[in-house]
Amino acid sequence: NEGMAVYFSNDFGLDREMRFVISYLLQNPLRLTQMTKNYPKSKAEWEFFYAKSALAVKYLYTSDKNKFIRFWDLSKKNSDFYKIFRLTYRQSVIQFSKKFELYCKNHFKVMIITASSSLLWGFLPFLMIIVFIRKKLKYKKLYERGEDFEEI
Repeated sequence: NEGMAVYFSNDFGLDREMRFVISYLLQNPLRLTQMTKNYPKSKAEWEFFYAKSALAVKYLYTSDKNKFIRFWDLSKKNSDFYKIFRLTYRQSVIQFSKKFELYCKNHFKVMIITASSSLLWGFLPFLMIIVFIRKKLKYKKLYERGEDFEEI
């Protein structure tokens, strides 16, 4: 439910995904099956809990939108979540949780690469300015010494 609320309210943007990655890096994350029985006690853990739940919903929804809709349509008629999940996705919740943990690890790596490349592109203009200033100072020194620029 928390993941549905976060994902479908468009509150699962890049900033929340990056906080998820940081949380994933800093703490020993709970598996989805553990999260059903262990709601976080501290507010500091809520962000990770909501982000991981939203990522699971995003994963299910973007993997196969029709199955996702079918799952919730069947849920209206029957309240056995585990049975409906198995019927819809042809796997148990435990199997999905294992598969999703692999997805999280891969997603974590992609987000780290994305953040790294963003830092690189953010740093590049400063590097270009530094190179330009150094080159300008070098030419100024050469000019003051009376050296010919054409030879250089």
